[in-house]
Order: sequence, then C-alpha cells, then structure tokens
Amino acid sequence: MIIKKGFNYLRENGLKDTFKIILFKYFKKYLNFFFRNFNKIKKINQSSKFKKIIIDTTYFNSDLCEISKNYKTDKSPYNLKHRHSYTGIYDFLFHKIKDYKLNIAEIGCYKNEGMKLFRDYFKNSNLYGYDIGQKYIDLAKKDDLKNTFYFLMDVNNDENIQSGLSKCPEKFDIIIDDSSHIFNHQIKIIKNSIPFLKKGSYLIIEDIFNDRHEHSEEKYFQSLTEIKQYFSEIYFIQSKHINNFSPLYNNDKLLVLERNEVIEL
Repeated sequence: MIIKKGFNYLRENGLKDTFKIILFKYFKKYLNFFFRNFNKIKKINQSSKFKKIIIDTTYFNSDLCEISKNYKTDKSPYNLKHRHSYTGIYDFLFHKIKDYKLNIAEIGCYKNEGMKLFRDYFKNSNLYGYDIGQKYIDLAKKDDLKNTFYFLMDVNNDENIQSGLSKCPEKFDIIIDDSSHIFNHQIKIIKNSIPFLKKGSYLIIEDIFNDRHEHSEEKYFQSLTEIKQYFSEIYFIQSKHINNFSPLYNNDKLLVLERNEVIEL
C-alpha cells in the first residue's frame, strides 16, 4: 500500500517534488532543528558604507533600451562594443518625469552618443553637454540637437566645474558624470555640483570600478562624509545584465545621490 502510494505521488508530482514531500514528512523534526540552530540571520555592518542595491535588467527592456539601439552608447546593453546596462535603470528612475521640462547635464559627452540618446528620451528637456576636448564639443554641435548646449569643462578644476554648470540659468534636475572615471575627479564633481542641483534632483556617477582599491565603497563613504547632509539618499547601484561587457574594467556600477529637499548649501 505504501509503495503504491509512493508511485502515485511520483507519477502526479514528479521526482523532485516527491522527494521534497518525503523529506518534509519524515524528517521535519530534524529540519526544524537545523533551521533553528544553523540558519541564523546574519548581521550586516553598514557603518562605513553607503547603501547598495543590485539590479538585473536582463528582462526589463524599457523605452530607453529600445531608443539606445539607435546609438553607439555604452550606457546600453545593446551596444556592439563596451556595454553597461544603465538604460533600464535610468528608465526605472526617470520614466515618470521624462516628459517634463527638465534641465539635464552629461559631463563627459565625448562623441555625443549619450546626448543623442537623452535627446530622444527627454523630449521636452534642455540638455547640457560638457567635455574637456574642444574637438568633441565642435563635433557634438554639428549634430544640431534641439535645445542642447555644449561647453568645455575640466573636471580636475573646481572653478571650471562650477563655471560650466553655471551656464544653465536654472538648477539641474539631473546631472550624470561619464567623464574621466578618476576617483578624485568624481569627488570634485559631486562637491561642486551641490549648489547647482535642484531640490529632489539626481546626481549620478557612472562607471565605478568594482575591484580597484582606489574606488572602494569605503573610500567613497569617507570622502563624502562632510557633504552627506545635502542628500536625502546616497546609494550604489550594481547593474547586471546578460549582455554586460566591460572586460579589464569591471565598472558596471553607479553612485546615485538624491539632493536633499530641505538643506541648502
């Protein structure tokens, strides 16, 4: 009778589920002992790091992902060469405000592919592109994008960062840094951007290295301690996607800072 019942279980539920049924029915007492004594909640030390979230957008094909297929931008997991998966994350963050009239900056516009991507996505916004190379500024201007403005910026110079951002007559809703990826430059950009960020706005640092000591999450925390009060949230986003491809770099991480809605500089 028991054997017949076992075969019926096997036929109805398959081998895997039948094994689970047997395991829980006859060994429940021992499993409970294991769960009580060995499956304990682990403590997480967050005292010297910012928050961090891991987002896999492999199955999150957004509007921005589709637009990115038209451009050679490494913000997209569909780029032919170097690929990050930021388009899904940006759509997740900004899809509710993408049709508003915003002021958006990209620091390090390079060959203008990211700017063209944003121009198609943020249709009603003013875009500001910055780069250290005059030749890239000149080439970008030839694309003649609507309501898009370009200026030189040296991200190793505090006054130059401030002077560049001041070209926008209003404060920014979004600033994205895709420039040198040098740690000290990123910190300079963050600190010098504060007066130019609207309340509730976003400052995003792209392409943070995962396995370089000089870009450790603890180092960002220590270097930004004095300005944490100006942001309601500061957190890393580790981007995942089946098409991510950044060999030798391993820099598919963002640092997101949300401007405080109360405290002014």
